[in-house]
Amino acid sequence: MAEKGFLAWLENNNFARKHPEIWKYVKFMLVGIVTSLPDWGSYMVSLYALRALGVTSTGAALLVMERFVDPREGFPFAVVVYSYLISTTIGYICAYILNRKATFQANNSVALSGLMYAVMVVFTIIVNGIFLGPFVSGLIARIGLPMALSEGISKLIVMALPGVWTYPLCRFVIYRKKNTEQEETWEVFTRAAQSPEAALARGVVHVPADGMSPDAQRRLAQLTATLLAHPEPEVRMAMLQWRGQYPLTDDEQVLFTHLLTLMRSQIPDECGLAAQTIFALYTGNNAALVGRVIRELLSNRKALQITLEKFVINLRISRRRFLPTTRAILAVLAEDPLTLSWRIELIIRGLPWEEIAPELVKQADKLHANALVKAQLALEGAHTRPDAQLFDLEMALAHSENEGLRRLALAALIAQSRQSSGWSDECIARLQTYQQDPSPLVAEAAQFTFIS
Repeated sequence: MAEKGFLAWLENNNFARKHPEIWKYVKFMLVGIVTSLPDWGSYMVSLYALRALGVTSTGAALLVMERFVDPREGFPFAVVVYSYLISTTIGYICAYILNRKATFQANNSVALSGLMYAVMVVFTIIVNGIFLGPFVSGLIARIGLPMALSEGISKLIVMALPGVWTYPLCRFVIYRKKNTEQEETWEVFTRAAQSPEAALARGVVHVPADGMSPDAQRRLAQLTATLLAHPEPEVRMAMLQWRGQYPLTDDEQVLFTHLLTLMRSQIPDECGLAAQTIFALYTGNNAALVGRVIRELLSNRKALQITLEKFVINLRISRRRFLPTTRAILAVLAEDPLTLSWRIELIIRGLPWEEIAPELVKQADKLHANALVKAQLALEGAHTRPDAQLFDLEMALAHSENEGLRRLALAALIAQSRQSSGWSDECIARLQTYQQDPSPLVAEAAQFTFIS
């Protein structure tokens, strides 16, 4: 769940929406950093594994690698060569997969793009080994820096310079997208989506929406709707998972009815994916649509619970972005008195901090046992919120005549103890006050709260 949430954020954060091309380049660079880890790790493992196996000869064909690979003290040259080849291959394969799926969301031929990528990699290795490496090392050496610093700077420069050609090649050649502006393309996509064969229908699931004209976006929405109505659950769920991570513009709400239907699915995973897609597509100005969804689900308790659980996950990723949606959901849940526990949790997790105490006070006389437990757990976990003013909340509730609110004040105190300051003398003194509270609800919990 956390992984899916992160992928959704990766494509739907504010910077990505405002500067899509810059964000692509940022992701491209991040992939380079991330894939250096398996590259380096496999290199070190290979060095020791191959030495233990007694590898001593590279063969004549691999002696040319001496131009590209520096010998390492204590390891035969053959071990270094093979380790370099293994680790470089692993690193570039990881980069290819991540860039294809996460950075560029390519939908062209995997075989063709893989072949072009391999050619680019070989070219880059040759250029680095024969030209850039020696040239940059010699240039930096003339500055007169210490050897270790000079080599480090040279390595960084040689790693960065290939970006001059690797990014344009990846962006516009290797990971290019199929032309979605031609009528014939959409006819082929539609026939595949309507096919009863799940494998054929899934072949048109991963069509990215970015860079499309408004007309192509509308066609993609229709294609998505067709796939969401497919008789095979695996096709529907694949489409939901993709569109939840990579939303499209659906101003005409073509997908709304289909998603609402799938949120009532008897398959829990399908219901959850449909909810995630609703939140990905209809937030912000479309928050009222989400409120309409919740109203439709009030009588379906299982679907309602799955949907609200998904929404809480989204709140952890971007509380501010989902604030209009939070208010819309709370307004609908207020119509059903038996959803108080969920309302309390959404108030604490989703509203701006200064609104939480007044909202809790409004609900004080309605706080039943389940709602109180939900509120307590949510408050005790609120120490991770960057905007949390736990002391202010505690003070707003601590002197209430309502024992439930005083119990929540204690929860706010416990949350403060989980912050970096821990149990200060002031916190301990307030804990002792709660331990003497006339209500067993408060006093018992406080007396069984230990500071070490």
